[in-house]
Amino acid sequence: MLPDGWTGSEATVQLGPREQHNITLTMSATDAACRRQPIALDLTVDGQPFGQVAEALVTVGGERF
Repeated sequence: MLPDGWTGSEATVQLGPREQHNITLTMSATDAACRRQPIALDLTVDGQPFGQVAEALVTVGGERF
């Protein structure tokens, strides 16, 4: 779920055991830029939710703060 005024992408990936894959996701803030916005990754495998498994701080909008 994104804050109001944001758009983003999502991905579904099919992986085997120990298989790795790079994924690129995009976000943009159409109404306002922000610095150090927390984001999180929720993992679901074969319909079984595992909850939040990763988090990061990102800056969205603006070239540099």
